[in-house]
Amino acid sequence: MECHTSLSALNASKASPAIDASALVVSAKFLKSAHTAKGCPSCHGGNPLSRAKAGAHKKLVADPLAADGGRAVCGKCHTDIVMRHKSSLHYTTQGIKNAFFGRLSKDDSTCKMAKAAWRSKACVDCHASCGTCHVTKPRSPWVISGPKGLLSGHEFQRFEKKTDAEKTCYVCHAGSITDPEAGFQKYDVHNKAGMTCMSCHTEKEVHGDGVTRQTMINSGAVTTECKQCHEKITGRWHSQSHLDRATCQSCHSMPYRSCTECHGWQRIVDKASPPFRITYSIKLGVEHGKLTTLVKAPVDPKMLADEGLPEIPANKLTTQSSWYAGVPHNVIRPKPNQELCDRCHGPGTALLKENDLQFPDHEKKHIMTPRPPVDATNIH
Repeated sequence: MECHTSLSALNASKASPAIDASALVVSAKFLKSAHTAKGCPSCHGGNPLSRAKAGAHKKLVADPLAADGGRAVCGKCHTDIVMRHKSSLHYTTQGIKNAFFGRLSKDDSTCKMAKAAWRSKACVDCHASCGTCHVTKPRSPWVISGPKGLLSGHEFQRFEKKTDAEKTCYVCHAGSITDPEAGFQKYDVHNKAGMTCMSCHTEKEVHGDGVTRQTMINSGAVTTECKQCHEKITGRWHSQSHLDRATCQSCHSMPYRSCTECHGWQRIVDKASPPFRITYSIKLGVEHGKLTTLVKAPVDPKMLADEGLPEIPANKLTTQSSWYAGVPHNVIRPKPNQELCDRCHGPGTALLKENDLQFPDHEKKHIMTPRPPVDATNIH
């Protein structure tokens, strides 16, 4: 530990000048925690008796949780959580994988392209072991190499503070959820009240409940609902007709982020190489019989170009909808005015239209005809 608790020692021995050694320093507080009772080698291996880097690092396992998600190391004490986590969507990433392969696995050629792209870049880095959230800094989806560093000197984050979520959840759940321009941390009323991700979401939603699922959407993976806190809502704006036919976010969201075209990794990094394009809007459509906010999945024939893969024939992409139900997490208390009513009534300004459809055969199901005009001044 003489090396790993000393910034000067780490700087002297780091493999590259580009490495930020300050992110790798182990804190004194961690050394007094229960996790160090058996010593570093109990998890990381190596040779604690050697004072030379090469000897000390012999048979070292930098991330002892990567191979099995933490079952061998964390499972010794946290058996129930680890057993549930191995089938969770955070660990299996089946939700992302099935969306990806669902579009690109309809014939042999595109299926091979999908497999090559999935294995090559940051898709598999989203695969979360215990340490991904509790120990190390998660890597931004478009940063694909280099050491990630420690969250807080190797101390285990328990997600009791808002800053814990900011360092972890916010990084992976970017896009419409934690977008800095219009996401949770800028406008959401829950964030302004000091709430964080775990104020609403449950431990079993994060660690899993032991059930293997193929998707997060309408599968029971997410059980949090607004009505768990907001039971008594009254007034014409919260009529039973509205509550039965529309989700809360249909009215309580402000314009949110969608990536409308290809999101190749390099295009995200430099934001200059077309066809990368972000829009901010509200799009409402029908999903599972209810009006809700829709998010656009960026689909383009050149979507795998950054992987060195050829352009995908356009007719191979028309396999499923590019719009999906999403919860923007920028909840506001909307002004009860005509503009709000017109989202769905009269002009239907927020409703998905024919010209929004990329794959009409799969997306017409989301379109709802505007409701009859209403005068907002008569609603109290």
